[in-house]
Amino acid sequence: MTTNHLPQNPLRPFTWQTFGFVSAAEGFVFLSGLVAGWVYGRTAVDHGVKAATWRVLRRAALIYLANSVLITFGILADKEDLAEIGNGFQPNHILWVKSMLFITAPGYAEILRLYCIFFVFLPLILWALVSGRFRYVALISAGLWLVASLGYGMALFPETFGYFDIMSWQLLFVVGIYFGFRLLREHKVFQMLGRPLAALLSYSCSLLFGTGISSPEALSR
Repeated sequence: MTTNHLPQNPLRPFTWQTFGFVSAAEGFVFLSGLVAGWVYGRTAVDHGVKAATWRVLRRAALIYLANSVLITFGILADKEDLAEIGNGFQPNHILWVKSMLFITAPGYAEILRLYCIFFVFLPLILWALVSGRFRYVALISAGLWLVASLGYGMALFPETFGYFDIMSWQLLFVVGIYFGFRLLREHKVFQMLGRPLAALLSYSCSLLFGTGISSPEALSR
């Protein structure tokens, strides 16, 4: 993830989508879900889903605040010709309002919007995991990904969806949450594997579930 964002990177041919269509973005979203399921799942198990919900919503509020500040500075910088937000966006109050309402997002600012929305729904997923109803979450998540893969999401909400199509990428996050929660429940087995092997398995899972799964274009190929 670090090397892929460095300019003139000689390692890029080896680190950019080395395995099929997978990229650092897919791995990052999956691992974020894995950590979320592990960390907040522990709170849900030890102190209840209500306590976990408050922690998650506080984190979502913090992400929203960070997103708002960065977009505001980005728009102001573009108006003063100090930076470019790109993608044909006009740095005006309309863009700012739409960004605050999550209707659109300039450039790759979609990533914070993505996580903020994911965290809002995280308590429901944790409740489903604790109560043994995760199969319903899995069906809904897979259904949303299928709808997005067929192009209906983009057709219904053309302005909302950018590179990080929420209806597609949520599947990676949900799968990560599931495995993070499973690791929490089976921590003894996880500890027996040892940290190096555990890290290798986590990375392998991110590659496996990231390969093309978040990309409707990859499905058509």
